[in-house]
Amino acid sequence: MMSEHTQPTDPTIAFVVIALATIAGILTSSIL
Repeated sequence: MMSEHTQPTDPTIAFVVIALATIAGILTSSIL
């Protein structure tokens, strides 16, 4: 897991990162 960041992350950026991670996980599961 990632630790605290030096700069606060915007909620929008965090949402996008989580969304991309979720999509990547689904695609990986589909491929595998």
